[in-house]
Amino acid sequence: MAKETKYICQIYKKTAKGQLVVDETIECRSELAAEMRAEKIWASGNHEGVDAVMLAADPDLGEHDEPKFITRFGAVPDME
Repeated sequence: MAKETKYICQIYKKTAKGQLVVDETIECRSELAAEMRAEKIWASGNHEGVDAVMLAADPDLGEHDEPKFITRFGAVPDME
């Protein structure tokens, strides 16, 4: 099977102890849709941060590429 590509928005919040954690993950139809969704979520001012990310994987082989960040806003985790 060929690689599948998914576009997601990952929304972050801070816990009571100040740790950054995923609040919600939203799957989008395209790269542009993920970027626009992230911008809208960030503009709402209700979240610590948001990423729009492209993920490519071959589920049959269990292989995946490194995530490609389309855009990042606010407090987001470091990706080393």
